[in-house]
Amino acid sequence: MPPPTRPRALPRSGVLSLVAIALALSACSPQPIGYGVALVESVVGGGEAFAAAERLVVMAESEIEDTYRVVTLSRAGERTDVRQLPSLQRWRARIFATQAEADLFADSYAPLAATYGYADRNSLPVRAESSATATIVYQLREAEAVKIIGRSAQQASVGEYENYWYEVLTEDGTSGFTFGEFLPVFESSGDPAADVARLRDADPLLDRVLATTWRPEYFRDMVASGRIHLRRMRPEIGLFPRAGQQILELRLEESSVDFRYEQIERRGEGLYILRGVTVTAAPGASEVGTDPRLTVLPGGRLSLSYTSEGRLVTPVFVDLGVPLSDLIAAERARRDVLYADLMRRASTLTSSAYGTITLRDDRTFSWKGAQALQPRLLPAGSQPTGELDFRYHMAPGMRERFDGVLTFSFAGRGNGDDVSELNALFAYDPAGVRMVVAGDPSEDLIVDGASRSALVIYFAFDS
Repeated sequence: MPPPTRPRALPRSGVLSLVAIALALSACSPQPIGYGVALVESVVGGGEAFAAAERLVVMAESEIEDTYRVVTLSRAGERTDVRQLPSLQRWRARIFATQAEADLFADSYAPLAATYGYADRNSLPVRAESSATATIVYQLREAEAVKIIGRSAQQASVGEYENYWYEVLTEDGTSGFTFGEFLPVFESSGDPAADVARLRDADPLLDRVLATTWRPEYFRDMVASGRIHLRRMRPEIGLFPRAGQQILELRLEESSVDFRYEQIERRGEGLYILRGVTVTAAPGASEVGTDPRLTVLPGGRLSLSYTSEGRLVTPVFVDLGVPLSDLIAAERARRDVLYADLMRRASTLTSSAYGTITLRDDRTFSWKGAQALQPRLLPAGSQPTGELDFRYHMAPGMRERFDGVLTFSFAGRGNGDDVSELNALFAYDPAGVRMVVAGDPSEDLIVDGASRSALVIYFAFDS
């Protein structure tokens, strides 16, 4: 694409039949000197106006005044109407030697007739060519509107950004090219400056942030790995914007804070600061600062930064894209399938050394003889009842030897909160199940081997 220039003197050209007829109808004797297309909607002397993409016939030009004298043509059936207008500033039109060239440009430009852009930052460069190294011919003020004349066919890379190059026309007639990353494009209603003011007041990105329920980033990590910890993935944990009440509710595993704000101030691309904040923290919580900020991060992530006891805290959240209840239900269903497979084999498991386990449909158990595990594997006084679960996963290298990990959660001494957990790698055979007491699982729910005791228990299926 050639570099932009201000209009120069026009070449002389012949008169096509349409123009000849039009000029004859209007009793205009001069020959046209060129053909053009209006780039912007314009009002000229006497209140006359014409629209962007309207076709023009140029009758004369003035180098001194930098103007054209034009007429416009519009065809209605077999009749051609001619409208003569006063002088037009040359930068408001693109001129061609032939009417065929002008018509071709007018057809391609018509979809952009009402298209404008505005600078989303100060000193946004307008360059002589569509290149990040081309000469800067103009710098846009923040919120300054420009007419969009054209767009590159493909997106280009400039630094870390991918976007189109736009050919633009400024309000003083300077033309050039601006990269689209910081040039929001819009369809004007007829008053571009008013449209820009309205669009800048609106903030679709912030609207989306405030309309989303955000979850800790480790929730998404759980989903991606297929290892969901239901004790940590709880519906009450997350960042909950209450836009109507102007509150951000922060609920983490070990803290609870409400930020009530008067306004949210945009400070840059994806950066927002809460102003006029009143903080309400859970009783006993650490002292929380009152200058929180939200940052929209790549990959659908959001951080909330604030100070707690003088230290910066920045939890990161994500939009899971699906209801949390669906993920929790799917994980519970996975465990139910595994438990149903065990119950299908037998509901009673018997060991000559370690007693009898009775399984119930609700995934609870009673273990007669479990005291044989005390105190080496279970605290003394643990009750011989509890819940059976499949919350942990094996390391990949163990799948050839075992079918999974069973977790027995024994009730404690009766206070309700004291629960002892026994994890066992298990492998089925036709007559029973072999269990090997497992080592402690990792934070990401992986069991990678037996415990130091390496205790092996074989339970026969009692049919």
